[in-house]
Amino acid sequence: MPLRRLKIEKKSAYAYSINRSLVSHRIRNKASVFTLQLMTIFSCLSHLTLLPPHGKFLLLTDSLSSLHSLLNRFSANALIQRIHLTLHSLHSIEPQITFICIPGHIFFPEHDAVDKVAKQATLLPKVTDYTRLLIADLKNHYRSLLLQQWNLFWKTSLK
Repeated sequence: MPLRRLKIEKKSAYAYSINRSLVSHRIRNKASVFTLQLMTIFSCLSHLTLLPPHGKFLLLTDSLSSLHSLLNRFSANALIQRIHLTLHSLHSIEPQITFICIPGHIFFPEHDAVDKVAKQATLLPKVTDYTRLLIADLKNHYRSLLLQQWNLFWKTSLK
């Protein structure tokens, strides 16, 4: 099941495919790319909890950083903790889940379909995934807004 996350013109979305069924969501624009990657994994794993037991799943992602972050079971990152809890819950229904890191843009029809659906999700007028953002993402967003305002003030005051 390919996973895909996108930030286009400051709009964020993700998509994944399970058994050829495509799922996509638009999220708050304040999320970092790293948070977006983790949200994609979390959403996909949460979807797996609704499926019959004993399934076999490959999670294909181009995000080595998110996979690497999942190695730390004691991470302070709330989203990583939620992913570990979901994996623990999934353990009771005994699925086989394998994470594989793949290059971002390869000719793989299902990956291309997921990519297309993620792009379409950025066009949705409203957010469809209301998962709470990490404090670090909010701080970075507001820091960026303050810097933009300061730069605008600086440019206009020089005239």
